[in-house]
Amino acid sequence: MLPEEFEAAVVRYYDTLLRLAVQRAGSRAEAEDIVQDTFLQLLRSNQTFDGEEHLKAFLIRAVINRCKDFLKSARHTRSVELSEAAENMLPAAPPP
Repeated sequence: MLPEEFEAAVVRYYDTLLRLAVQRAGSRAEAEDIVQDTFLQLLRSNQTFDGEEHLKAFLIRAVINRCKDFLKSARHTRSVELSEAAENMLPAAPPP
């Protein structure tokens, strides 16, 4: 894929892929990582596409698969809300 084609794909599909990833992963930060990884996969692949629809389908499927992998990962299943973690880290009050 030529650099101009790659840049055009990022501009054209980034928002769509990000919305899809946020919806599936439940976290904007994770969704941004997933979309970035998907575009890196596209950049590294030597795959040729039959047209814009084929490229779009490839990117959507790649994002969905990465979201599934994230949801199965220990990183997702062991994550804790920041407020909950902060409560657990507060020192106990000294006994009176």
